[in-house]
Amino acid sequence: MSALGWQLNTSFKKSFTTQNSFVCLAYQAKAVAELGKLTELEQLYLEDWTNHGTIPSEIGHLKKLTTLDLNANSISGILPSEVFELTELTYLYVGSNKLEGKLPPALFSKLSHLQLISISDNMFSGTVPTEVGQLSDLRTLEFQNTNLSGTLPAERILMLEKLTSLVVTDTSLSGSIPEELCDRMYLQEMKCFGPTPCKVLPMNASASVCHGTSLCGCDCGPCKLN
Repeated sequence: MSALGWQLNTSFKKSFTTQNSFVCLAYQAKAVAELGKLTELEQLYLEDWTNHGTIPSEIGHLKKLTTLDLNANSISGILPSEVFELTELTYLYVGSNKLEGKLPPALFSKLSHLQLISISDNMFSGTVPTEVGQLSDLRTLEFQNTNLSGTLPAERILMLEKLTSLVVTDTSLSGSIPEELCDRMYLQEMKCFGPTPCKVLPMNASASVCHGTSLCGCDCGPCKLN
């Protein structure tokens, strides 16, 4: 299906010009080609607007984009190479769509400012590229409910020194979550398998919030992937 199937909408009645630094889009009848004219755009939110088709190549014109939120649509196809040209991107949300294909290494090697990657609830397959370890500013990494397989590159995950949330449930990934992650006081959440995943809680968490698990503080023993 063509990218022209996208619907852009404007309940905020913002002017559709290159002067916008922030737009919450919700238009019903704008050509998707207009998207490429927003060259000053910094934040693009299209969450839950029933957009369909593929991610348009015109998105590559938005060189100043720091936030791209395409969550909860019906977007199909792959992550196009134009996305990896958005080198100022900090937050990437593409969860709850129909995206597929392998994760390109360029997602991790070219978008060096990323602090959050959420690709959950899609049909991505293949392995997690080792380039994930290059994202020195990454705080949140969410892979759950995808077709990713192979061994999680644990040593590369350990290189993410600012990581606060790692979610890899409901995948076909194998291996173990590095125990060293639990020694990081700022790690707030780790979910690593199945419908009742283990979690890492802050060191000062009370026993009552552990929900019967042994994963309070630094005990990462049960955190093994399928």
